[in-house]
Amino acid sequence: MKTSKRTVIAGVAVVAALGAGGAVWATAANADGPDDDRVLSAQERSSAESAALAAVAGGTILDVEASDDKGVAYEAEVRDPAGQEWDIDLDSTFKVLTKSADTEADNEADDDTDDSTEDDD
Repeated sequence: MKTSKRTVIAGVAVVAALGAGGAVWATAANADGPDDDRVLSAQERSSAESAALAAVAGGTILDVEASDDKGVAYEAEVRDPAGQEWDIDLDSTFKVLTKSADTEADNEADDDTDDSTEDDD
């Protein structure tokens, strides 16, 4: 059976278009912002931790990272002495923008997105 040149070229064009579209979609889905997954310098981390701890007296830093949310440069998670966890959003000058308590619903939602699996045998 003969395959015409026109059919092969059309098939290659369709595959190329689908591949390009898939790559664009995957990139858009994974790139929340320009700071997504940016590693903080030691100075940034230290300044963000200090600002977050000032917002939650006696707290302990759980995590600090660059933010991919518009207008927010850094995000910190802090546990206060009573065990309550707080999310702190900071701007680029380490000023506290928002301080919100994690609720049980937030923690359960985080658990639902956990990639680990357990056997229930």
